[in-house]
Amino acid sequence: MRGLKKALILETIIVEYLRSPSPVGSEQLKQRSLGDISSATIRKYFKELLDEGYLTQYHISCLLYTYPSPP
Repeated sequence: MRGLKKALILETIIVEYLRSPSPVGSEQLKQRSLGDISSATIRKYFKELLDEGYLTQYHISCLLYTYPSPP
């Protein structure tokens, strides 16, 4: 994974999910931990993390962390 912002967002998603095992949204991350990163940027990285296999989306509003499978 490249990019400090993306790594920070992934780490924050994991921490927030462990704190309260429920879906984690971009606005929630922005309010709690990532105030200096816009919600749109967070959503952009959500999409990249989904495409790379780090997150799973079972429902439109539900993002879960997953350990990516080896290629």
